[in-house]
Amino acid sequence: MRRYLVITAFAGILLSSCDTLTKTARTADIPSAQYNATVADLKVTDRISYTMQPSKAVQRGGMSNVKQAAESEALEKKGGNADILLEPQFVIEKKRTLFGSKVKSITVSGRPATYTNFRSLDDSVWVNPVFRGVKVRNGYNVPKTVSHRQQVSDAISYGMRRTGFAAYLNLSGGYADIENNSDDIYGHEGDSGFGEALLSFGYQLDPHWYVGIGSGVNYNGELEGFFVPIFAHGRYSFSPYKNSLFVDCKIGKSCEINLDSDIDPGLYVSPSIGYSFGWFDIALQYTLQKFDGYTDYNYREKGGYKAEHVGISLGFRF
Repeated sequence: MRRYLVITAFAGILLSSCDTLTKTARTADIPSAQYNATVADLKVTDRISYTMQPSKAVQRGGMSNVKQAAESEALEKKGGNADILLEPQFVIEKKRTLFGSKVKSITVSGRPATYTNFRSLDDSVWVNPVFRGVKVRNGYNVPKTVSHRQQVSDAISYGMRRTGFAAYLNLSGGYADIENNSDDIYGHEGDSGFGEALLSFGYQLDPHWYVGIGSGVNYNGELEGFFVPIFAHGRYSFSPYKNSLFVDCKIGKSCEINLDSDIDPGLYVSPSIGYSFGWFDIALQYTLQKFDGYTDYNYREKGGYKAEHVGISLGFRF
């Protein structure tokens, strides 16, 4: 009998130690947006653009995580710590690897906005059904169907400069000044007109950088000859959009088009600064050409020539 009492007492202790406490509560379905909502204004600033190279840790979170990280850094570094980036647009450059692809860089652009003037919904015009997009008919509120067309994340549709193969055609003209290092009176020296036509083929590495090679022809009135420059071409656009300020530079060698000429090929440098309007651009251009040629009447001695040109350049990208 005593054994049964011990077993019963032990079982009671086990049961009491395994109790689970569960609490329940009844909730009322009260639309909080109707009674407890707060509205605010948005202070929107000018559009910004920011490019980042996401780390491996960020990329492991997927493309959505990469875009969110780009927006966050853009707001922190260029958006003045704004609350939200409106109308975000992305240009993503990927690099193929043996096991797939990874994001090499991502450029996000948008308008930073900050929430201001927080207030109750009762003080807002949005309590009016008309402003909320609700039709009122016979005393009943009929929800109005609003269709939103999804924006296409296409660089071309937003006016961004896309990567890939590209070519530039430049036509320029202006003022030229010729100097030589000889005191011979028969050497070419003085002012004249200058004209040039150049064609460059290359690759748009990203919305900012373009590199290529090119050639063309230019004419100098004082030297009375045509010259052929062969050059490497680089261009940097300050904005990823097609309408942008840019700097441009061409470096190479220039030789006279007449192969039997006694003028030796020399340095060719042509920096410029301008503004692009879509596929067209206009720039202020400076060109320096150096070469050796005869500076005396009897063609006995060669000397160095320096030709400096300043003018306006009109360009077309295709």
